[in-house]
Amino acid sequence: MNQISATATKKFLDCTKYYHFQISKNYNSFPITKSEKLHVGNLVHFVLEKYFEESDLKPNRELIEKLAEKYISLQKSGLSSDYLETIEGTVIVSKILKIIKAVTSINQFETFDLKAEYEFPSTDLFKGKIDLFMVNESKIILIDYKTGKFIDKNTNEISSSIKNQFKVYQILASSKYPDKAITSILIDKDGKKYELEIDDLDIKQLKDEMTRKTNLFIDNKFEYGDVSSCFNCGYAAFCENYQFDENNEIEEKNFNIQANVITQAKENGSLILNLKSSINKFKNYSIKLIIEKESLEIQEFQIDDSQTVNINRPYLLKQDEKLLFFKLGYGQITIKT
Repeated sequence: MNQISATATKKFLDCTKYYHFQISKNYNSFPITKSEKLHVGNLVHFVLEKYFEESDLKPNRELIEKLAEKYISLQKSGLSSDYLETIEGTVIVSKILKIIKAVTSINQFETFDLKAEYEFPSTDLFKGKIDLFMVNESKIILIDYKTGKFIDKNTNEISSSIKNQFKVYQILASSKYPDKAITSILIDKDGKKYELEIDDLDIKQLKDEMTRKTNLFIDNKFEYGDVSSCFNCGYAAFCENYQFDENNEIEEKNFNIQANVITQAKENGSLILNLKSSINKFKNYSIKLIIEKESLEIQEFQIDDSQTVNINRPYLLKQDEKLLFFKLGYGQITIKT
């Protein structure tokens, strides 16, 4: 088994079967699309990486814009050529500038060596890459930029996923520099700094739990996630632990469908699948799913009749006594190859 990345740690802990599906080459999902938010996040990370590699580290808006233009010119940036001329583009440049100021305002900043997009030497359990690695004679500062949401709405604290990510970073950093103090800092898109408090007990508990689950995983013994959340899993149709939950009827119907392909047809460039589900709630319905022309033009998709599919987050267009008609929309279809 390969090492688990810092960003995948939470998913592995939550459900090792889900992690198994994710790393397997036997399952394909369609479409693999990137939202504009993700494209913008990639832009921010690209600019910050190049900035800390190339500049004299003084906040410089002109250099930020130059690096942003370089990223946008890339074939797969996903952003329009005039993005920086839009209000959103101007705002993003200002936010990048705030992040840079947040980094350069760190106490004794000038004493640190900086390594952008630093890939740690792996350990037996973990691997990882961090946005910015700062090291001087006595201290390490680990910095990760977050352009999306990272506060758990239930606890109003930094999410456990992010905390686990930083725990792994600390394990990796201390493995190479065992005698240096380590500080972990998250910087949001507005340049606000959050210092994470991680103690030795936190680290030990994570190591112990990961070791236990990994040993089971190697023997193909899986620990499943919370069954009540399985309806939102893109691999539900292929999981022996999945059971339809009557309490999630609405969510099941609109967000996750497990079915077999009966027939398929092309119509005006779109693909229409006629499906049949064995789930009691759906077995008396004919199910139609339309995969739009626009999606098929971006990514090739092939499927065989009788193939089992899992359709996650489709959009319900029509329902009557005998028919459920969906379009894939922003959803995703997963098949076993």
